Amino acid sequence: MLLRDRYGWIPNNEKYSITELEFREAKKLKLPIFVFRMRGEKVELKQKKFIKMLEDFYRGYFRGKVIDSPDELKERIIHDISNFLTRIFKQNVIGEEIKCPLCHGEGIISVKNKIIMCSKCGIDFVSGPIDGKEKDE
Repeated sequence: MLLRDRYGWIPNNEKYSITELEFREAKKLKLPIFVFRMRGEKVELKQKKFIKMLEDFYRGYFRGKVIDSPDELKERIIHDISNFLTRIFKQNVIGEEIKCPLCHGEGIISVKNKIIMCSKCGIDFVSGPIDGKEKDE
């Protein structure tokens, strides 16, 4: 999730922006959530409240400083995903299941023969999709 200063569009008959709806759904499904906040000029009030909620989110990854450039964003994404993959290895050693973020939690990420792979969509989280493309559902 990439945040700036605007809260975003709120669909008809909804209380939250698309971004916040996606966050709430991922949280409900217990999917990994990565949040990156780019520096903005003037942060909207609703966005400030959403950011505050994300900062308080216990299982989130929103603990770093505000990002100033695309290069810094790239470094943070690589760093956070590397830490996430390391955590997957450690948790698989003790048998904890981690739901796959790419197939909306339907598959379980596991480590077999040093490959981190989803049981449903078949994505290898180190090398990428099997045979260079995503597996059809």
